Amino acid sequence: MCYLHFHRALNLKKEVTITIDNANDNSNIQKSKKLNWHIPFYSSLELELNDYLDDLEFKPEYMLNNEPIRIDMLIKKNKDIKIDLSISEIFKQFNIIEFKSPDAHLGINEYHKVMGYYNLFMSYGFVTNSGKSIKITSPNDVTISFVRYRKPKVLINHLINNGYTMVNAHPGIYRFYESYRLKDDGYDTYNGLIIQVIELKELSEDYKWLKMLSKNVTQDALDTIDKETELSDNISKTNRIVSVGAFVERIVCRNALDGGDAMNMTELREHLINLQKEEIAKKDKEIAEKDSAIAEKDSALAKKDSAIAEKDNAIAEKDSAIAEKDEEIRKLKEQLKKYTKIAAL
Repeated sequence: MCYLHFHRALNLKKEVTITIDNANDNSNIQKSKKLNWHIPFYSSLELELNDYLDDLEFKPEYMLNNEPIRIDMLIKKNKDIKIDLSISEIFKQFNIIEFKSPDAHLGINEYHKVMGYYNLFMSYGFVTNSGKSIKITSPNDVTISFVRYRKPKVLINHLINNGYTMVNAHPGIYRFYESYRLKDDGYDTYNGLIIQVIELKELSEDYKWLKMLSKNVTQDALDTIDKETELSDNISKTNRIVSVGAFVERIVCRNALDGGDAMNMTELREHLINLQKEEIAKKDKEIAEKDSAIAEKDSALAKKDSAIAEKDNAIAEKDSAIAEKDEEIRKLKEQLKKYTKIAAL
């Protein structure tokens, strides 16, 4: 039995647990197991937007209210930051993301569901971590993105037939503007809701993480995972390994369910876990070294304090000796005055 445990160390605080029985015998693998595609999708978004993590706040499964109505992903962006990535260059302050797995349908019903989320979000506003509610007054503050591996033709046709103008902005990226607003505003000054459809299959090769969210496991994908676990940038290396681990959750299961080389997946899983352990051990060592350095400084300070205390004691003793001599001199002066008066008589 093989286990894979990865804790999300970024904003998605979930634990991914995957169990594969008898990984060496594909015939015994539970082929009815349903895969959770959303977890690797959340990680892929974070990895693609890695350079902007300080300015983005990710809210997976964002609850609109106390009722169990949740948006797949809500990304809150700092108003002043511009993101130079084709998938997110239209991002406003609040960005609703709806993701569908390769086998899931994305059509008219799903569109109305997400538009319902949008209207509820506009009504309720955004609730911060501290519980403060931010009211949203304009559709220009929000975007909606539908994400699927293959092009959702039914959805695209529905949008075009219902008053939207489509622009194929980049490979795999289709944007929809309300046609009546474009007549007055134009694209540069458009002041309304922008809907975006992202076809992962057609994205440029720059989006290696999102493009891996397919039903096919390739050696290139495995090479990318292995390479990315060695990188270190503005995400700590440990967090990067954890984010990549969410992909292994999918790749291990998908490869096993499709009759692939489960042992190859097991080796990759063990490689990631070992890397994570190494990083934790390095951090523990760094902390221990810092603690040791602090202890040495504390010891040195204690020695200095002791030396100062000794000097203070020595000074106090000298002051006491001086005071005693001053007292002796005072007494001698008084005696001298007495002898002088007697001699004068």
